[in-house]
Amino acid sequence: MKKQLFSIIILVALTIIVRANITYTICDGDWTDEAIWENGNTPVQDDSVFVLNNVTISGDLQLNDNHIEVNQESELCGLFNLDIDAGSKLIIDGRLKVQSISLSDSCIISSTGTIYTNSFMFDGLLKIDGSMAIGWSGECSEKIECTVGIEKHETIKPLITHYNNTVTIEGNGSVSIFNLTGQLVHQSRINGNASIPLARGIHLIRVTTESETTIKKVYLN
Repeated sequence: MKKQLFSIIILVALTIIVRANITYTICDGDWTDEAIWENGNTPVQDDSVFVLNNVTISGDLQLNDNHIEVNQESELCGLFNLDIDAGSKLIIDGRLKVQSISLSDSCIISSTGTIYTNSFMFDGLLKIDGSMAIGWSGECSEKIECTVGIEKHETIKPLITHYNNTVTIEGNGSVSIFNLTGQLVHQSRINGNASIPLARGIHLIRVTTESETTIKKVYLN
């Protein structure tokens, strides 16, 4: 009986590990279009999602234990209802344009960008360092046609390499590193060259300069 229970616990744990993922957009388009996502799959529950382009949504979006960031100069937009359930975190550094926002207890919205909505209800934590407007016409920013196979960030500037449990970054800018669950595990500014030790697993490296943001996903073993 103990052996059977132990097997079940391991199976559940492995299932959670497999489901969680880090993904980000590589071009403009609709949320449901697999071609705009780096891994070729639309985000699911538990995923950590980084919106680096202008992305539209035609249906309602419910966040379940998700970590979602809308990057500077990027937009998540549509006449949809956004429900943010327990355990989720939404960070807006760019623009969020939605019909309505519902924020459940223990959820977080943090914004240094701009939020446009026609309705807002919340029981969670709201931190606004940018701006928020109640009332929106429904217009989204213009999208550039997505060419499959051509990534917005295919030219890696600065250079990001990794070996064993160390990530090396050559360049100048602000560095943010996230783990598989979307938790920020490192943040610093570099000027030239930096070697950063990290734990084993999947990490998303984001380097922001004055002109652009570079994203790279690395697997450390």
